[in-house]
Amino acid sequence: MKKWLDVLIGCIGLFAIGVFILSFSHVFAEKDQSDSLLISSNVGKVAVNSPFEITIQDKTNSLEKVYVPITEGLAYQELKQGNATITNDSVNHQLIIEWKKNQEHKVVLGFTSSKPKTVSLQAVDDANNTSNSVSIVVQKEEKHAENPPFSNRAAYSMLEGLTPPDKSPYGTIMDAKGQYVSGKEVQKSREIIPLIHYGSISAAKDITVNGGPPPFPQTFNRFPVGTVLKVNNVGFHNGEPCVLAIKTLLPNMSLDTFSNFPMTMSAILDPVEFSVEIWLEDGNGNEIKDPGITILLPMQLRISTLSDGANRNVITQISDKSAVNNILARDATITGAGESFLDPMGNSYQFVSRERSKMDYNILYNASQHLRVSGSLRDNDGKLVPFKDHEDFLYYQRLFSSNSNDLVLMLPYTAPTIEPMKNEKTVKAEFNIGQSLITQNAAMYPDSFSVDFNMGDLVKNNQLYAIRVVDSSKKAVTSSKTFDAETNTFHAEFTKSTMSQLKNNELSITGSFDLNTDAPDLIDTFQPDGFFHIPIEAVNSDQPDLKVKGETLVKMPAPTATPVPQVVSLHSSPEELDPSDLVTDLKSILPQDKIKVIGIKQKEKFETLGSTTVDVVIESELTHVQGVITVPVEVETGSLSFESAPKSIDFGTVQIGPALVDVPVKETVNDLAVQDTRFLGKWELGVRVSKPLTGLVHKKPLGQLFYLTDDAKIPLSNQYQPVVGGGYTGRKEPFNVSGDWNEKHGLILEIKQGEALREKYQGVVIWSLRDVPA
Repeated sequence: MKKWLDVLIGCIGLFAIGVFILSFSHVFAEKDQSDSLLISSNVGKVAVNSPFEITIQDKTNSLEKVYVPITEGLAYQELKQGNATITNDSVNHQLIIEWKKNQEHKVVLGFTSSKPKTVSLQAVDDANNTSNSVSIVVQKEEKHAENPPFSNRAAYSMLEGLTPPDKSPYGTIMDAKGQYVSGKEVQKSREIIPLIHYGSISAAKDITVNGGPPPFPQTFNRFPVGTVLKVNNVGFHNGEPCVLAIKTLLPNMSLDTFSNFPMTMSAILDPVEFSVEIWLEDGNGNEIKDPGITILLPMQLRISTLSDGANRNVITQISDKSAVNNILARDATITGAGESFLDPMGNSYQFVSRERSKMDYNILYNASQHLRVSGSLRDNDGKLVPFKDHEDFLYYQRLFSSNSNDLVLMLPYTAPTIEPMKNEKTVKAEFNIGQSLITQNAAMYPDSFSVDFNMGDLVKNNQLYAIRVVDSSKKAVTSSKTFDAETNTFHAEFTKSTMSQLKNNELSITGSFDLNTDAPDLIDTFQPDGFFHIPIEAVNSDQPDLKVKGETLVKMPAPTATPVPQVVSLHSSPEELDPSDLVTDLKSILPQDKIKVIGIKQKEKFETLGSTTVDVVIESELTHVQGVITVPVEVETGSLSFESAPKSIDFGTVQIGPALVDVPVKETVNDLAVQDTRFLGKWELGVRVSKPLTGLVHKKPLGQLFYLTDDAKIPLSNQYQPVVGGGYTGRKEPFNVSGDWNEKHGLILEIKQGEALREKYQGVVIWSLRDVPA
């Protein structure tokens, strides 16, 4: 701490004489150790230039930055785990860790040390609170020959100083049931794809060489440098088989493409050596490079008798180390006098195997990188040895397996998949939840496995009968199905025996549920595309933290209504119809919705007699989804008729006076109305006086009847006299002739001076309606 303070004082002095210091190290003042800022290491001892990990955690999740001083020879490599921005401030020899908001304040950092010494690390925050300290002893690395990257050991000391997998920070020991025993803790990946051949034919028949078939399948086929061999049906990703790609890196490499390929990689040439680069593709030839996917390479190092077992060892190298997440070994398979060890060498891993040894390894590496695998026969000085006899070639070096029993890890099942569904026919939310169940050793299947999914209260959740569970061949899969009403969660559980019998290791949970149209928040899922977007969340029991979200689409059905049949006139237009009169009983599936009538789609006139239809558009006020109601229409010629005629016409009580008086009609019993539904029709209305107004007592006639128009005052007599003309009235309202009768228009009675007596008068007029030429 004193040294850091001296550096800062020196910087200030330089600034004072005009040399500008752009950055300087963080000042670490002595304070009490913080209980919430912690630092730890995954090892206590490590070889020079070998990686080790440091974990730093702010348990309060409140700090913005943390600083870690870096001593001489210590080199920061990478952020291996966590969500933070790491700045390597090489000028001031420190790491700056900036935590990201709303994330756990915990990181795992990778380091190496180029010098043998004890490395002490401590973290400090902006308030100068310090963490605990951690120390790592960095030891000198064993010397190696000038023949990298393989080990060079003295005779009979090939295994001296090597680290067995159960003691290695890079490897993990598993038992026969795939359970962790010792070594590096196994961390589950989002998805693991094992390189196991799942094809119905032998792996040798699933091979292509540079895009075509092998030239001549045989036990020992030689391939030049750069040859790309591909094996179909290796592993599964998104429910589809993958393709393993293998590129040869050494000349005249010999592979078995007849019976065991691609399990066996061997060489019968001198020297005995092979080297390949591998990666994974989907069925369309696209590389699978998702960094969230881990690929599992099952590799068996089986060494029989060698011609010189005392000075012959098989060296298998995996590189590069940054791609490898973990190396798993199954101790139950170690047999014979020989052993196999994991030896981390620089940027690679290598396995040193003696004669009569057998060891199963599972290499877990990141799909975003290619993996290189090399094998060779070497002596105790690390030099390639010449081929002596048939015992000396690497016939049992298995790159990967056709047998799921070679997996030494209980594989995590990937999270479920939610297939996007769209239902445009019914008001049901359809779903298809997929789940991949990778084939492996039967002992490694869990006793039970379940998939849960939830659609909230937006569906009617009492329909377990609507759920079907099938495999990829649509064959029913036995399962136990339940529903938790409190959480609206469906639960499907499967036994070990069910999982081992699945077709292509795939199952689907399918079905459909009625929408809960009474749910008040259902309308919130409606989108402008016309669909309710119902969210689905799914998870399985193996990785309960990997919740998958998706949605299913249900089309909002059009509103409905009952059509009201119509009769129209030939040559008339739909514009005469009131759209609101054409439909009744308007409905929506949403109880809070209202439906409005928009209008009639057709604009053309009715030019043909007989039956036809018009379409009335209605619309939901909440969603604006429209419906079309077809209304039957009968087209007729039409007719001319009196809609009604007065039973009586009353001029009221008239006061007798000395002057001429024009008396208008006071009221009528019934209107004088004409209805002409002939679109091109013409008519005239006439009247004649059948019996003049005559006193009931004195029997004397009274006055003269006239009919006033805008242009004339027409006297009425016992002869027919046309007074009004017209045409098409439509079918809604007749033409009311008497509706506007008054003192200036219509029927009037003219009474002359001295003509009237005090009594009641009655008469009779006859109205006639006639068709006239158009």
